[in-house]
Amino acid sequence: MARDSQSFEVATQLAPRAPLSLAADVAFELPYESRAAERGGDRLRVGVNVSGLLFHEAETGSNRFGLSIDYAVYTRRLIETLLARGAEVHLITHCCSRRMPEDDDGRRADLLSGDYPETIRVPDFSHPCAAKSYISSLDFLVAGRMHACIGAFSAGTPVLPVAYSRKFSGLFGMLGYDAMIPVTGMTDEQAITFSLDALDRRHALAAQEAKGMAQVRQRLAVYKEILANLYRSSTMSSRDMLPPGSA
Repeated sequence: MARDSQSFEVATQLAPRAPLSLAADVAFELPYESRAAERGGDRLRVGVNVSGLLFHEAETGSNRFGLSIDYAVYTRRLIETLLARGAEVHLITHCCSRRMPEDDDGRRADLLSGDYPETIRVPDFSHPCAAKSYISSLDFLVAGRMHACIGAFSAGTPVLPVAYSRKFSGLFGMLGYDAMIPVTGMTDEQAITFSLDALDRRHALAAQEAKGMAQVRQRLAVYKEILANLYRSSTMSSRDMLPPGSA
């Protein structure tokens, strides 16, 4: 099963005789409690999911993903610009690791909340459903983690993914979603301008998400049917192996 068309094409080239099917990421169906009623207040609730991984890559200068933006510079300018515009900036964590501080969103959020005390440091979530529920309360989300983006998309929260690999363009491009900071092709200043433009057209992005979710449901229906057939055939095979009269 491939979750996007680009991956499906690569898999077809690698294994042309394998039984391959195109679906979508199953995380789109993660259950959550909608907090959409909290949107649309006097101050915009804008979430910033800072990737500890990308921030570390930028700070150390390794940039192994080849981003054309300096992610650390972009993130700081974004927070400063959002605060200057009067938005509530919620620092959202997604990947947390005590053993790998360079990959820990929580550690980075703590440091940024110290530098920008006007921000809201959202406590680390106890489970994925809680994260998606909180994300559903936001007017807009900028995210460096793939599944934070998927959580927002499937909860109806307009999202701006900060892509660091083709998996972003593969999945969201397949769904007709055009708001994304690409791996290459933008300067820091261009990325900030693009981010603010996406924020301003968030209602149009929400409409794109709704159309995209219709595609997701169709593709996951295929996935479920394949699983159902697999389980059905496995059950029948198991019964065939039982001695007579033991079923």
